[in-house]
Amino acid sequence: MVAALEDLAIEPSPGSTTLLHGFPGVTPSVAFSGMVTFTARRQLSFRSLKLRLSGTATVSFVSSADARCRDSASLLERNVALLDPASASAAAAAGIGGGGGGGSGKAPAYPTAKRGGGSVLVLPEGRHELPFRFDVAAEDVVRLPPSLALDFEKDELRVVYSLSAVAEYFPPGPLASAKTAEVSEDVDFPRISVPDVIRGHTMDTSLLLAGASDSADWRVRADRSVFGLSQPVTVTVDHVRSLRKENPATSVHVALRQDVTLRAAGLTKVLRVYLSRPDCARAFVLDSGCQPSSTRVLPSPAALVPPAPSGGGGSPSRGSPLAVAAEGGGAARGRSLSPSPPGPRWTGRVVATVEPWRAARRQQDTLAAPGLPAATGALFEVRHVLEVIVTMRGAPPLKLEHAVLFLDADADTRDWVVRNSNYVPPSPV
Repeated sequence: MVAALEDLAIEPSPGSTTLLHGFPGVTPSVAFSGMVTFTARRQLSFRSLKLRLSGTATVSFVSSADARCRDSASLLERNVALLDPASASAAAAAGIGGGGGGGSGKAPAYPTAKRGGGSVLVLPEGRHELPFRFDVAAEDVVRLPPSLALDFEKDELRVVYSLSAVAEYFPPGPLASAKTAEVSEDVDFPRISVPDVIRGHTMDTSLLLAGASDSADWRVRADRSVFGLSQPVTVTVDHVRSLRKENPATSVHVALRQDVTLRAAGLTKVLRVYLSRPDCARAFVLDSGCQPSSTRVLPSPAALVPPAPSGGGGSPSRGSPLAVAAEGGGAARGRSLSPSPPGPRWTGRVVATVEPWRAARRQQDTLAAPGLPAATGALFEVRHVLEVIVTMRGAPPLKLEHAVLFLDADADTRDWVVRNSNYVPPSPV
């Protein structure tokens, strides 16, 4: 039996390929717009056709007590009636044309009738297209996180924006009962920070980890702390040295890490996902004939907390050893101590790169989950860290880390943002 209503769909407007118009964080206006389309095989009577725009954040994880914790939060909700007999009747009584509902655009005018104890709109046989548009206010664009999807072992994070259409109609025949048809379409809602893209594109965002503890001293540099997809981050170990002969440093490892904090049922869980773990076995070498360093550096207390990137991230974890980070190629400042004793030191250089998820999986890289942009919500937080781990024989490893900013955008997108922003490069001196 042929259905009376077929091919209910949510489609882009003619000449467009997407339901989202504008680029959140970049363009001055952002809107969800398109058409709800369907085919009526016969004349149909509609009680309503409603469209809903929603944004929802959902987290789910297994706690340390092996209990499943779930929670969700509404981020955005808008509703509009594309077919509304009540508004059509009111418009007809006032002498105003139009039989559609509250969707923007020019909806066709349809006659009204009585059926099932109420008013209905009578639509003829054929294909119908009902335009709609949801404008997103500037204050909503600022607060809304981007679309996110992370499945990591038994834990999950989802930020989903979707459009859902529900049609309630009567098929042909005086005794036919009302039927319902539904369709839903997820819409990608990317987000990018123009200031962060420009900062990474035009400024020196290098960082320095330099300091000492009672067991080791170190100096590690990265050529950038703001980076995007496929953009190399060169990490140079000037030296990492153990100050105790009984606990020599045996290896150095560098990684770009993604920390995802999930909150539900009053509990918190942090997922640590490695986005890039380059092979450090040959990158770093042990130099046994180094000369004593002229000074050892301990950071001043004020220097322990580096400025957080505007797109997310924060200071080193409380448990990390004394370390100072200076962005823009600056040097670590602290109080000088007596010259450190000579001893073997690790030196070398390695390049870490966050590749797109699919490419990394094809290459069987160490990427365990897709890289997510920095984001914060009531139920979650995503931040990124440069991690340096030094293994020590007979002692716990030395762990150094500093917040960095990962932009989930490839080179073409970053260049497009810079070209289409109001950024004006400084004139050469």
